[in-house]
Amino acid sequence: MEILSCVNTDCCDKVRRLCQKISKGTVHDNYGIGQLGHLAASNFERDLHRWATKQDWRKLMPNLYDFPLRVYAGNSWEIQTRTHFAMLPHEIFGTVYEQAPELFRFLWGSQSQLDQYWKDEQELDTTWYNNHPVIQSEPDPKKRIPVGLHGDDAGMTGHEPVLVLCWNGLAVDLNTIDNRLLFSLVRVADCIEDVTVNTILSVLKWSLEALASGYYPTHDHTGYAFSKTYQPARFKMAGKLLANGFKAVWAELRGDWKFLKDTLLLKHHYSSAPRICHLCEASKSGPMVYSDFRANAAYLATRVCSMAWWTTYTAYACVCALLMIPGFCIYRVAFDIMHTVDLGIYQYMLPSVLWDLTERSERTFQGNNRQARFAAAYEEYRAWCKEYSIPSVTKKKFSYKRFRPDANCYPQMSQVTAKAAATRCK
Repeated sequence: MEILSCVNTDCCDKVRRLCQKISKGTVHDNYGIGQLGHLAASNFERDLHRWATKQDWRKLMPNLYDFPLRVYAGNSWEIQTRTHFAMLPHEIFGTVYEQAPELFRFLWGSQSQLDQYWKDEQELDTTWYNNHPVIQSEPDPKKRIPVGLHGDDAGMTGHEPVLVLCWNGLAVDLNTIDNRLLFSLVRVADCIEDVTVNTILSVLKWSLEALASGYYPTHDHTGYAFSKTYQPARFKMAGKLLANGFKAVWAELRGDWKFLKDTLLLKHHYSSAPRICHLCEASKSGPMVYSDFRANAAYLATRVCSMAWWTTYTAYACVCALLMIPGFCIYRVAFDIMHTVDLGIYQYMLPSVLWDLTERSERTFQGNNRQARFAAAYEEYRAWCKEYSIPSVTKKKFSYKRFRPDANCYPQMSQVTAKAAATRCK
């Protein structure tokens, strides 16, 4: 709630109206969101914070970390410095361990889950595992918590995208809503290239270093020491053991191609030429063409090792702060499965299957023409949803013109028709 109120002045009113809509018709409207729905519009922000301080979960949430951030002012090219906020991973890690040990195990893994995770990693015998400083310095796998980072643009303030940075435990298999822990967010339009996001990432890197050490930090992310007059609450915790000696091991970075390219400041990507891969000499054409999927494809022999990649990218004038995370390895950076599968494969596969099924009336769906058979498919789909009490993932009727407006293109559907969650459930 506190982070929402820091985004812009309209957020609190949006929260109020959203809570009112959600609370309507609920049985227990005197709890949680129902309480917020009953708060008056006048002084809502004040009452919102008062409500938050009274909640049982409030003791699990450390105070926000604030720091100066250079951004574009509004929609102009003027640069200003404003106060930005983040929820530090190491502080959440510590407060959850102290206040709710059951939640700690739920979010980051039980002893058996941690044992299994590290057993699997050891069997893979990767360079990352064998060289990671935290893994080598902490022999007890039950004390090592693997964590991953995720970044993506999301629509939060109107139609303007907001970059959302999250982190999560990797030893447990949870739904996204349960294991994505918010670190910070920033409006994309406010970001100065190579400056704004990298400053935020420097704070994240500092917090991950504290997690890797197992102790609360004694200095802030710029190296300035905490004291009785500067960050007194954090000064009281400085140097103390974090979560009884548990350490977090960075093990993964996920995102779509745009996020990874912009965040890691990659020099080679799909828009560059001739080389389009940051790990090898693959190109869009010629002997190194990226679409050669044979086991002996020429570009496979040009792959660089993780250390060579790291040495090259840390020698540039502008370096991504995440490269300095203990144990960073470029081969632990992956494309988010939501973008590769749900918004990549499924958006072509599902319409293509439907296209084949409606090719002739004697196949699956009856109708004198393609559109009639598409309509029949939609009606059967809605009837199936009703029969099994499953909510429909799309309210737009199936239309062959929307799936394939041009005969020269493959059948496909846009996110207007079905977003990632919808394609996954079809």
